[in-house]
Amino acid sequence: MTRKIFLQHLVLVAAVVAGGALAWTWHVRSVAATLDAHDYASPDVTVTRMPFGAPSLPGMPPETMPPPPRGHEHADWFSRAVADFAHIRPRVIDTSEGPVVLVPNRAALARWFFIDVAICFCAIAVTVVNAWRAYGAAAAALARRLAEREAAAAEYQRFLADAGHELRTPLTILSGYIDVLDGYPHGDEQSRVIVGMRTTAARMRGLVEKMLLLSKLESTAPDAKIVSVPEVTREVAETMRLQHPARDIAVDCDARARVRIDEDDLYEAERNLLENALRYAPDSPVEVSASVLDDAVEIAVTDSGPGIPPDEQPLIFERFYRGRDHIDREGTGLGLAIVRRIVERWSGTITIESGSEGTRAILRFPLAASEG
Repeated sequence: MTRKIFLQHLVLVAAVVAGGALAWTWHVRSVAATLDAHDYASPDVTVTRMPFGAPSLPGMPPETMPPPPRGHEHADWFSRAVADFAHIRPRVIDTSEGPVVLVPNRAALARWFFIDVAICFCAIAVTVVNAWRAYGAAAAALARRLAEREAAAAEYQRFLADAGHELRTPLTILSGYIDVLDGYPHGDEQSRVIVGMRTTAARMRGLVEKMLLLSKLESTAPDAKIVSVPEVTREVAETMRLQHPARDIAVDCDARARVRIDEDDLYEAERNLLENALRYAPDSPVEVSASVLDDAVEIAVTDSGPGIPPDEQPLIFERFYRGRDHIDREGTGLGLAIVRRIVERWSGTITIESGSEGTRAILRFPLAASEG
């Protein structure tokens, strides 16, 4: 659309300027022909006595040339300037009263010159007006699209919140029924069914909780305060050790690492990164570190797992995205989307460094100055 409008404006300007140029050229040639015909009576011609010191005509001695008229050097400057611009040279001819110079008349040149300039300015004005109207239309269209996008995002957030709240109650009831069934005598087959039901219910509960968390991050105002990164990191690691007692989780934090953030947000960001590392690198030790680099705090979660394929790395922060090699693995596909939202909420960055072996997820937040 923009390219089409630009081409229309270009064609319009070219046509108007070309028309004005052709009209000006026709008039210049007409004036030149009048001068060549020595038509003194033409309104397009001004007759001026030959200035003193000009080249003499054939057969006329220089001493017989009349003196220049007073003020001649300043007379009719506009016509001479435009004539030079149009490459119309004055004609010197001999008359019964002596040599004279024929030059284009000021009014004739000015009339056509200003008409041509006016045509060009009109073309420019039309182009500017059309461009402004096109810009206004494009801006209005963009504003509508942004409004529609914001409305869609708000609707999506309402859906997440409503779905989460609506699913939480039946899941709680379902988990209660599973516990009741587990209390009755049952054989091995029934035990496997109950375990599967419990696992699925837990997975659904995890999905609901993440949906509610994502909705909260999108809709609530943050509560900022200075938080000690080592304390939160040790709390996250301890929670993960309780859930995965057989896994090796190491913590290495700089005591100076402090950031201004909502403590719950930092906890959720680290927990989701560590949870991902434990899930997708099941046979690897995991390390969580926090260091101070210049004016930033860098929090890194590192594993020695299989890594993330390069073509999947740009997609891993999308909601509900799960790698093609992990479709059957437990997870919701919302963990990294939550991490990215938390990072954006607190003016931080997240970087994923992954090769054929090992993945390193790095969070960076501004270093908080000490209070007091």
